[in-house]
Amino acid sequence: MKYSLKYLDSPWAIHIIVAAATVIRLGAIAVLGRRPLVGDAQLYDEFARRMLQGQSIYPLVPPGEGSYLALCYRVFGAIPLVARACMVPLAIAFFYAFHAAAVKFAGRRSANLAALVFAIYPLQILCSIEPITEMPAALLLMLSLLLVLSILARPGPAGFALLGLALGLLILTRPSALPFIVVLPAFLLLRSRNWLGSAIAAAIPALMIAAWIGGVYHSTGHFVMINFSSTQNVFLGNNPYTPLYRTWWLTTHGDNPEQLPAAYRTLNAQILRAPWYEQNGIYRRAALQSIVSRPDLFLLRTANRIRVYFAFDSYTGSLLLNRYRLGRKLAFAAIALDGALFVLFAASALLFLFTVPHDYGAFRPALIIAGMIAIYAGPYFLSVSHPIYHFPTVPLMGLLAAGLWSGLPDWQAQILARPEWPIANQSAAVGAAILFIYVQVEYAFVMYHFSSR
Repeated sequence: MKYSLKYLDSPWAIHIIVAAATVIRLGAIAVLGRRPLVGDAQLYDEFARRMLQGQSIYPLVPPGEGSYLALCYRVFGAIPLVARACMVPLAIAFFYAFHAAAVKFAGRRSANLAALVFAIYPLQILCSIEPITEMPAALLLMLSLLLVLSILARPGPAGFALLGLALGLLILTRPSALPFIVVLPAFLLLRSRNWLGSAIAAAIPALMIAAWIGGVYHSTGHFVMINFSSTQNVFLGNNPYTPLYRTWWLTTHGDNPEQLPAAYRTLNAQILRAPWYEQNGIYRRAALQSIVSRPDLFLLRTANRIRVYFAFDSYTGSLLLNRYRLGRKLAFAAIALDGALFVLFAASALLFLFTVPHDYGAFRPALIIAGMIAIYAGPYFLSVSHPIYHFPTVPLMGLLAAGLWSGLPDWQAQILARPEWPIANQSAAVGAAILFIYVQVEYAFVMYHFSSR
């Protein structure tokens, strides 16, 4: 085993891993390439086509992914094969960004080992070949972390400006990342005392968002806060017909109205009869009314959303089985591998956070990483939650996992040498482990129960 792992110390290892990962993704594209796009990918495809045709903006989805697709379509043609192939460069950039962060955090061997895991991670493969926002969000979140760590080590205007650009692109790709526009510049201000730099890091994404909002107003005559599907999701996750655990249900079964409650179909039809620029306000008011009238159900759904967010993903297997009709064996193999690799990353990350010594060099970066995971995840705890939404934060968990793996041979000795571990941390660590296991078993039970009905 040691003899095998020594190859991961090579500076060439990451290039070999990326090459192998690219071959896997190109093979997947060869299988799926000409099949029609499904799910959210259809919405970004439609956004891109509207841009190419010079039509007015319809801001249902955020502009980041659709604008990138439009650029690819303009150069290579507007077909599903191009949409999928254009995601591969983003995946390659992700691998190198992740590797750069992991080398700083945990060393080359653990960085390459974690990258190798991502190379065969089914959800990562899916997000590398489907034109959805998870891959660009993961890339931009990792670049933001790299820039934060770089600024903390050596503050400079270029670093703050690049961070602002990364945050702007991230928010215009996944508007749920909006809290970062405040939190990261404020954090850097506290740590660096650089008022100008922190202001630049906040001002650039604010200007990018304002420019998009202004463009929508110029095109449509209406103000929209980036997009209105985000507000719609708050409604779909907080109305009298939202399932208590499967808060994502109404977002994924709109194409099968017979599976939805009749009263919900009537309510949604009434909303959809209004002009699109009025629907946003109607959705917001309906969601707030539901939350205020039944705060107990809101709190219950929120607790369930938190647990679902940290469950293993089943979306890849579901897509392979139900949309692409590639067979149960492949679908269940994807779910099993997704689950195993997610548990590996998340459990390793948890163990690292509970055991890393406070005087260890990676302690402060680990807190920053954990904070970024919490900030990114927060909005999903209030609207709709599904395990696929956690994908952009899995690489951050991967960094923490690599931190554990880098010190694994000496980890037991380090823990036993710390007298405060058995008293202060053991109960919390055991409790977190039990809760994490429960979350995985609960999600598996719920999915099996409903799939077998």
